[in-house]
Amino acid sequence: MADHPETKLATQDAAAQQAAAAVVGGPEANDAPTLTNRAQANDAPETIVDSDGVVYRKTPDGLVLEDASESQARAYRVMDGTVGIGNLAFAGNTSLEMIAIPQGVRWIGDSAFSACENLATAVLPDSLECIEDWAFFGSSIESLHIPAACSHIGSCALVADGGGKSEMWTSGRSLNLYEISIDPENACFYLASDVLCARNAAADGGDVAVLYIGPATSVIIPKEVTEIGPMAFANASTLEELVVHGGVKKLGPSALALSEPPRRIVIGLSPAVDGHNRLKIEPPRNEAGLNAVNRMFKTDIIDPALIMAEMDRATLNQNDHFARYGTMVDRLADPIFLSPTMRDQFTSFLRNKIWTVCSLFRDRGNTDGIKKLVDTGVLDTETFTKVIDQATDEGDTAMVAQLLQLKRDAEQDDDPFAL
Repeated sequence: MADHPETKLATQDAAAQQAAAAVVGGPEANDAPTLTNRAQANDAPETIVDSDGVVYRKTPDGLVLEDASESQARAYRVMDGTVGIGNLAFAGNTSLEMIAIPQGVRWIGDSAFSACENLATAVLPDSLECIEDWAFFGSSIESLHIPAACSHIGSCALVADGGGKSEMWTSGRSLNLYEISIDPENACFYLASDVLCARNAAADGGDVAVLYIGPATSVIIPKEVTEIGPMAFANASTLEELVVHGGVKKLGPSALALSEPPRRIVIGLSPAVDGHNRLKIEPPRNEAGLNAVNRMFKTDIIDPALIMAEMDRATLNQNDHFARYGTMVDRLADPIFLSPTMRDQFTSFLRNKIWTVCSLFRDRGNTDGIKKLVDTGVLDTETFTKVIDQATDEGDTAMVAQLLQLKRDAEQDDDPFAL
């Protein structure tokens, strides 16, 4: 390559130019950003600076784009002959809306486009092999095609939230990146349940769940996955159900940092605990539930005891009284990972509100819940008498009949908790 390349406007790629026009929301010629990479000689023979102020460094392998902090271009095409985009090259550039990367570029460095909050379109070449950590973090990339040659995507590289200003919060999604396609010849990445996964990328040789794309509301982590990467589910708010099998052994930082708690989380247990091979939890749909979910996955491993402890604490703050009482009774009836302290709190809480609990269960048709009150000792001779007296005073003959039948059943079964 010559030390002093002639100033010449690169031929604009038609597809890239069309995408650039779409970025600004209209076909008007005067408003559409134009792709530029006009190169000029620099005093230092090792560097080239183009007309947008973008600095390239010469290497034996080709050009490396090093610094685009001065560029005001809304759409930019990287110079031909470039092999890599350096660390932090465009970081914090808020003018950039579209980037076209030509054939021959093999890598995108750490944080190369981080905090480019208006960058919505990136055209990647077939030659691209590596996208390093945080490469597009905080950008507004909406869709991306992973070429066949790409074998590495670094931590948080594709967490594109528009610098936290995404307008998609209101539509149930907080990340801009909503579509990923993968070249059929790519042997390193695949999509499962709308989750981008990397084959054999975990330390133990298993797969890594890299990023939830959505909009699937029920996600089952593939059995091949043994690690969930950093911020893989960052701010996902469309999930109704998340199923994590017992083979997942590691969580990256903020791997399950959600913006809304799923209605159900299923955690596999391997080996089984007290005859259970999975935990099924339904977090409260409020701030306490969200905080509990984020705390239960704050460590780098899945800790079933921590998960249930956080869920039990959240139950005390459940806004739905029926759900709160039902969860407490269910936990007492099946006390896997239930601490003695929380068991006493649940028991005391239910006994103090025994009439309210029984009448609400009766009104909602939860006869099994009332039976569990007997089985767990919450409804004993003392509380039974209290409820019978209250029901009699209020003329609630149905409640009296139901409780007397439970008493007869307990006596017939020679139940040690017989009323």
